[in-house]
Amino acid sequence: MVFLAWFAMRFFMDTANDSETLAYSALLFANAFRGVASVDGTGHATLFAQYVLALFAQILQPITGAYLIRALVTMQLAIGLVLFAAAYGWYRRLGLAWLTRLLGLNMLSICVAFARQSRGWELDKLLEPTLYLLAAIAMWDRRYIMFVGLAALAAINRETGVFVPLIALTSERSDSEGSPWWLMWGSAFVSMAIVLAVRLFGPQPAFTPADAVASNLDFERIVYVVGGLCLVPLFAVAWLRWASPFVRRLTLVMAPVWLIWVLTTDSLEQGARLLGVVALLFIPLTLQGVQGALARAAVRGLAAQEAR
Repeated sequence: MVFLAWFAMRFFMDTANDSETLAYSALLFANAFRGVASVDGTGHATLFAQYVLALFAQILQPITGAYLIRALVTMQLAIGLVLFAAAYGWYRRLGLAWLTRLLGLNMLSICVAFARQSRGWELDKLLEPTLYLLAAIAMWDRRYIMFVGLAALAAINRETGVFVPLIALTSERSDSEGSPWWLMWGSAFVSMAIVLAVRLFGPQPAFTPADAVASNLDFERIVYVVGGLCLVPLFAVAWLRWASPFVRRLTLVMAPVWLIWVLTTDSLEQGARLLGVVALLFIPLTLQGVQGALARAAVRGLAAQEAR
């Protein structure tokens, strides 16, 4: 996990434009102190990233003169560590074997590296899957207050954070009765209130639904994005029936809404806007399909031996 976080940070460093990233860091830092909402490349508000960056920058300011760019790099590394650790924890809770979990981390690192080449290096794109995974783990471990807090942070980070409560809606534990209804409604109320407030009083997205649809519904772009994301969207659909009931239900509830929202309000770019659903659903869904197929093949092999 440390290596993958370092690899993601180094990939960002090797492909980023220094002047562009420095201007981005300076703008986030200034907006945090002015109380102004920062925006990404398509005009969507991204509040959480600017305050996290400001925290790192203030810590580094007494130590180095280049504190802005080094705060951005340090933040990239820290978020990467949390992202891959959370992914490993989530895949373990879903019952994936340890070797399958490691394969999942490798797939996730490739998806992250590919998706961050064009505007995906913006911090909110890396924070989104991290917050989703942490919220899913909090729900699974029955840390309900933490779940509501993470849902709020996800909504502050990006408006797609409003879909975090769907995790609680579809939750199910094999040894429990699932999460309480107040968790879904409470987190949904908090998330919706934040998103509506940002929409009313913050910056408005530059993309209209017509622009987004025209930009995204291009066959070559869709093939390019799906291929760069290790084909996990296709594998997830193909092996949906072999997934555990919880993952299948969560996918059917969350993925269509998420994809429609992104296609009509944002830009696919390199698939950076899909990293949350990829890390939370598509990769474990694909790996559950692989693991199930191997298990069925082993059972058939044993049955054939016994028949002989």
